[in-house]
Amino acid sequence: MTTRFLTFLPGTVAGLLLVACHGPKPDDVPVPAPDPPQLMVSTLAGGTQAGNVDATGSSARFGYLWGATLDAQGNVYAVDHINGTIRRITPAGEVSTVADLGRPANIASGPDGVALGANGVLYVSMEGQTTLSQVSPAGVVSSLPGAAATHVFNYARSLAADAQGNIYVVELLGQRIDKVTPAGAVTVLAGTGTAGYTDGPGSQAQFSGPTALVVDAQGNVYVSDAGNYRIRKITPAGQVSTLAGSGTTGTLDGPGTTAQFGTAMHGLSIDAAGTLYLGDGPRIRRITPAGEVSTLVGSSAGYVDGPVAEARFVGVLGLVGNPTTGLYAIEVPRIRKIMIQ
Repeated sequence: MTTRFLTFLPGTVAGLLLVACHGPKPDDVPVPAPDPPQLMVSTLAGGTQAGNVDATGSSARFGYLWGATLDAQGNVYAVDHINGTIRRITPAGEVSTVADLGRPANIASGPDGVALGANGVLYVSMEGQTTLSQVSPAGVVSSLPGAAATHVFNYARSLAADAQGNIYVVELLGQRIDKVTPAGAVTVLAGTGTAGYTDGPGSQAQFSGPTALVVDAQGNVYVSDAGNYRIRKITPAGQVSTLAGSGTTGTLDGPGTTAQFGTAMHGLSIDAAGTLYLGDGPRIRRITPAGEVSTLVGSSAGYVDGPVAEARFVGVLGLVGNPTTGLYAIEVPRIRKIMIQ
């Protein structure tokens, strides 16, 4: 039998004893993984009190906010319905008044919709009035050009603009979606003028109390058809289809035409991937390009900032942006921000 001897080099035993006494090197100690990003809700400007004060954050006061739009620098432009003004809110929450359209004689005649054109002009719809207005970057209020200056819109509620400078108009009582060119020509993109529910060519399609709309990079227009509890899609050629909604009111998430929406569908936004965000009463719903509906944030009505699981909204009236760079929800006296942090 052969006996093998284990030969240690000088210092080996001491080295083994050192490792045994002191354990692994610091580099070998596992580092806890950082918390995953999550959506957080905060109040950008305003609070619980109404008024008309230009200031920063919670010191600002709004009368009755409604529609909103967003510029490339992240400034929000919101219509202050009661005060008859357009307010600008910077990403830091600094509020200023950029245009005064005149204080309305009653609650049914103030501004309610706004869109930012490619030329930097703001386009505004006035509740109870039949024409639209435009506001120059310098704050000068005037009529639209061409036929649009005198065109009669039946209760224009919401506006959206595309990259070519066209403006799209929701006629809440007219049951139509109109298109206004930069030259002021007005055409009906879809809707017969009679309330109902029909998909198909624009001249045959029907809506019931449409409230908000948004346009994607391909020129498709998406409409919250509140009276039908559905999200409708209109192609540039005017072909209308139903993207989501069963036609029955509720809060059910799920695929396409099985999902349900509430009775207060206000505010519609879209991100670069084509995902829609809808203000649905105290909730914000997310609709994928395939029509899959989920609840992004909100449940029962309330006013709570914080993680989305805890956050509450009283009622969303306008919506603009996206959760990656900032999704801004308009409530009567304040603007909330939903963003990944």
